[in-house]
Amino acid sequence: MTTPRPCWPATSKPATSAAPDSTPPRPSGSRRSSPTGPRILGRVHPDTIVSRHQHATYLGLSGDYDTAADLFAELAADYLATSGAADTETLFTRYQHAASLAAAGRRSDAVRCLGKALADASRGPRAAPEVTRFLRNAQAQWSPAPTQP
Repeated sequence: MTTPRPCWPATSKPATSAAPDSTPPRPSGSRRSSPTGPRILGRVHPDTIVSRHQHATYLGLSGDYDTAADLFAELAADYLATSGAADTETLFTRYQHAASLAAAGRRSDAVRCLGKALADASRGPRAAPEVTRFLRNAQAQWSPAPTQP
């Protein structure tokens, strides 16, 4: 009788016992072990960027808007350094940063961030008009209404 093969590569380390309320440890060769992604592939590797983006997105969906905003700000800085200010992915990540700020109740910061993104988008040759229109609409939505005299 043969023993079934594991779904992931076996590690040379013996398994440690996990506390009852914690998750069991993952093998070091598992693709799901996210802390090793940036360490092995680098912060700006496309796979790492996608993982970081999904992490920030799901934090925002779970209601942790402040942490999501911080992660989107880091992502936007990395996109800015690698792809440029007018790149569509950079602008979309900057929008998500602003959306997280607005959801956290910091609308004035969100409007300020979108203003900077729009200024950068207008300078670059690669900025699509629909992206800048999208950013302008979001900025108008989050701007305070003018007061009537």
